[in-house]
Amino acid sequence: MIDGKQHEVKGLTCIITNTGNLGFSNISYDKHIDISDGWLDVLVLLKANLSLFKHFATTLIKRERPVNLELVEHWQGKEISVSSTPKQTIQCDGEVLKEMPLQIKVIPGAINVLVPQE
Repeated sequence: MIDGKQHEVKGLTCIITNTGNLGFSNISYDKHIDISDGWLDVLVLLKANLSLFKHFATTLIKRERPVNLELVEHWQGKEISVSSTPKQTIQCDGEVLKEMPLQIKVIPGAINVLVPQE
């Protein structure tokens, strides 16, 4: 469920992110994912095939947003609830956290981040 609207989809994996950053500068799941926009991004990989590899290559290397919804679904929201059948484990940066269901909520202004002046 995303902001009260239910989405039911069969997929291989679900990624919920705020940054989209893959740990390297300028490499992201999608250039439209913005850490400062106040939205969580929900990506569901629907199929694993050669087209998916091409989709990610286009996204990661060319920084373009492919529009192949046969491979990836993408939503944005502020309150996300995820469940699965059968239940799946949840991972954060490779660490197993718990089993589904999962609830995530954006809390504006929850932390202060100090950065150097330019």
